[in-house]
Amino acid sequence: MARAKDLLYSASQDIDVSLRVTSSTEEEPEEPPGGGPTDTNPPVISNVSSTVNFTTSTVSWTAVDDNAILNCTFYYGESTAYGHSATVAGSGSSFYADLSGLLMGTDYYFLISCLDTYGNPGTATGMFSTLASEFKNNLIILAKPEKRVPKTGGNYDMGATLRLYDSTTKALAYSTDLSFGATGSTTISGNGIPVGTYDAMLKGEAHLAKRIINVNIVNGSNTTLDFTQANTFYLYTGDVQGTGLKDNFVDILDVSKEDIEFNSSQKIFDLNRDGAVDVLDISAVLTNFNMRGDAV
Repeated sequence: MARAKDLLYSASQDIDVSLRVTSSTEEEPEEPPGGGPTDTNPPVISNVSSTVNFTTSTVSWTAVDDNAILNCTFYYGESTAYGHSATVAGSGSSFYADLSGLLMGTDYYFLISCLDTYGNPGTATGMFSTLASEFKNNLIILAKPEKRVPKTGGNYDMGATLRLYDSTTKALAYSTDLSFGATGSTTISGNGIPVGTYDAMLKGEAHLAKRIINVNIVNGSNTTLDFTQANTFYLYTGDVQGTGLKDNFVDILDVSKEDIEFNSSQKIFDLNRDGAVDVLDISAVLTNFNMRGDAV
């Protein structure tokens, strides 16, 4: 019969014990979030191009990354301080930003920044120049205010503001103050007016606004804006309270203003141009009470 110590010895000969000792100061490397490798490569922005007009531009680009593009932002301005931002549209790797309300013949600088899903930013900068005016002919404006006496023979002088809005985007493209002569006409030389299709708005100094839509301004010939509609329309009078374009609405404030100026000789309040602000001018305001002009 084997003794206990002999059995223990035989068993110990058949056991191979292997030990690994790890220092208490040694740390195992941590896996990145999500269990995958980290991405430190920023998106690559390329194929940056711009399509420009007189007051608009579209800037487009391609952004690619090892992973997905999270978003892109677009900043622009007349210097590298930028100061403006625009909405970015597109998907996948193709993006663009539409800009409007720009100044003609002006340099614009822009910054594109795109982030991937790991938060790495990729950037690109550039610049474009809007087109300068090309219209070199004359813009002839015809307009006659109502209630003038005598009605014939020329008594239509007035101050007014002309605005041109892009017919498609409705963005303001041009604005100027005008002075009409006694015959109800004035002329602007073409410099500073962009070629294109516009909605033209005329606002008399004491009159409601009138609009003409889809006016084509092209090179090679004069352009006439006839707000008289071949001598069948007169600008409605009575918007006298306030300054500038006023509120384009005839109301009690205008009646009150005429009353304050009663018996004065201030031309702007002498709506019928008979030489004095009197009951006839107040009557003209009351005739058009609650009327509103075309959208300014």
